[in-house]
Amino acid sequence: MRVLGFDELDQEAYCRLQQQAFTAIFVKNAIPLERLNRAFFTWKFAPPAGAARVAVVMHGNEMVATNAMFPLQLVHGEGRERGWQSCDTATSPAARGKGYFKQCIAALRETIPAGETFFGYPNQDSKRGLESVGWNLNSEIPFRMRPVWWGAQVGREVEPITEFGAAQDEFARKLSRNGPLMIERSAAYLNWRYVRNPLYEYGRFYCVIDGAIAGLLVVNRVVVRKRPILVVMEFLTLDERAVKPLLAQAVHTARSSRCSMLAAIGNRKLPTLVRIPATFLPKRQILMGQRVGPPHGPMTEPWLVQAGDWDVF
Repeated sequence: MRVLGFDELDQEAYCRLQQQAFTAIFVKNAIPLERLNRAFFTWKFAPPAGAARVAVVMHGNEMVATNAMFPLQLVHGEGRERGWQSCDTATSPAARGKGYFKQCIAALRETIPAGETFFGYPNQDSKRGLESVGWNLNSEIPFRMRPVWWGAQVGREVEPITEFGAAQDEFARKLSRNGPLMIERSAAYLNWRYVRNPLYEYGRFYCVIDGAIAGLLVVNRVVVRKRPILVVMEFLTLDERAVKPLLAQAVHTARSSRCSMLAAIGNRKLPTLVRIPATFLPKRQILMGQRVGPPHGPMTEPWLVQAGDWDVF
């Protein structure tokens, strides 16, 4: 067991293990396994808050299990702290059932300074293992959808974003003042997440009212079970007057990209989108984590969570 930076790993072996672990999911959704390549992980593991760390289990020269985490800046009012998002759990079939997942999580946690937060969005298979190492369930994240058969007229107050700059930093500061704990939506973070992502071309839009940014929308066209849908990655507003124009833009983008459904994964309720009961979902999206000590403690603060916080789309 070792904890390393991505640049210290056998990167080709790491990519092969990831492809092996996620073959069934990718094939089911007709996603090319080649997306899990060095260029993707080189981007993903270098966010503005710092370099990722990867826990690796080796059997001789063979990489058999990994878990990674990357740092993000968290904000709440005037408070700031660093959080670490767990991701990319992978174990080769021959090495499963040996407790490597929990060992990787524990090894990564030991490298996190006291007072920071270790968190993630696990599936049900990982939930019990994470509870056994001290993580707690913070919240279940609602999934909402609506058809896009109606409503697509976009006003002049909505404009596309090429790159995020100083105006976004001011917008982010205003968002954090009275909101719940969230990943900081700085220009550096959003440029990394949505402008420089090597896999996706995101739709990015501002709503500008009275000369100031009143709202932000980011969307992504994805294919789920061979069906194209438009996923709302970010829907953030400072002025309620921005809600209707941004929603109209989302619907317009869905229609123009031939998506029959608009979806949002997040704990902000959006007009006209209907919450889907968890029993009808292939995966219940949950947020879990732990405040790192000593002593280690529960992660109890309310979070603002949106699809963009999850590292899949």
